Amino acid sequence: MIRRNQEHQGFFSLGDQTIEVGKWNRTTLTFTPLNPADTRYGNAVRVRATRNNAGLFFGAVTGSLTTDIHRSAVAFVGPSCGGIWGLDGINVPGNVRTDSYDSRTGPYMPGTAEANGDVCSNQDIDIIGSITIDGDVFGNPVATRGDAYTVTGDVDRLSDPVDRPVIDFTAAAMSNDNHTIGPTDNGNDPFAGGWNLRLVGGDNLTVLPGTYYFDTITLRAGSTLTVTGPTTVYVVGGMDMTGSGIVNASQDPRDLTIYIGGANAIFGGAVEFYGSIIAPNTEVKFHGTSDVYGAIIAGSITMVGTIAFHVDESVDAVHMLKRAPIIVQ
Repeated sequence: MIRRNQEHQGFFSLGDQTIEVGKWNRTTLTFTPLNPADTRYGNAVRVRATRNNAGLFFGAVTGSLTTDIHRSAVAFVGPSCGGIWGLDGINVPGNVRTDSYDSRTGPYMPGTAEANGDVCSNQDIDIIGSITIDGDVFGNPVATRGDAYTVTGDVDRLSDPVDRPVIDFTAAAMSNDNHTIGPTDNGNDPFAGGWNLRLVGGDNLTVLPGTYYFDTITLRAGSTLTVTGPTTVYVVGGMDMTGSGIVNASQDPRDLTIYIGGANAIFGGAVEFYGSIIAPNTEVKFHGTSDVYGAIIAGSITMVGTIAFHVDESVDAVHMLKRAPIIVQ
């Protein structure tokens, strides 16, 4: 089609065009091209065309018989949703703000944050507290109460529900790196029977990069689990990290992915979380004062307290469910 139109118009050849895949920032109205290996993260295409020495019909009047012509056009995908998914609903009674960044280009910086901190659900999104969402909100429906909220993007109904991801815990149970786990920093056995990981009293367990399988995870009273490189954690049951957390030593969200199969998971305390949470059948609750860098897919999400959620657009969890929604007017 492009070649046929060009031949008909007679202006440009394929060699005069540059076609780039990149990212369109709706806030700054700018296009940033991506490297070929990263084009799956793009949301826009830019076509640039050039014609050199184009003849000017009235050029003799000004003394210029030819000129160079440069034109460009950008086509981008409309509103989509990815980053923070509560498939069965999202409840936000706390003081919450969201935005986004791309860890491949460097750490999160407030001054360069982007507006893809999307909040998405197949069902209800209930915004009660003081919230600033630098991104889109799509639910079924979206309910807002009071005037203490700000949404920089689109707010509308998502009428095309996404499919719930399926997690294979069996493979992780059969093949994992649990045998490399030693005692905690305080010399304690980190397991409370079976593969139930339990740390208390400010203790810490450091694990090597790898794949780990746990029945449950309980971290209490300032205790921490530290990962030191690319790590995948499967938790077939629930998680409770009240007043504690998981430390990602690299602070690169791509280095930690947690799959959860239990009914409940609690992320609390003041420990910054860098990573992805994929828990499509789990009620996930964030409370306290928390900074989250990464993405989440949960059954439902509740955010209580002061939560800052910085979506990392480079992690796979952002793109697992991301799609352009069908909007019912």
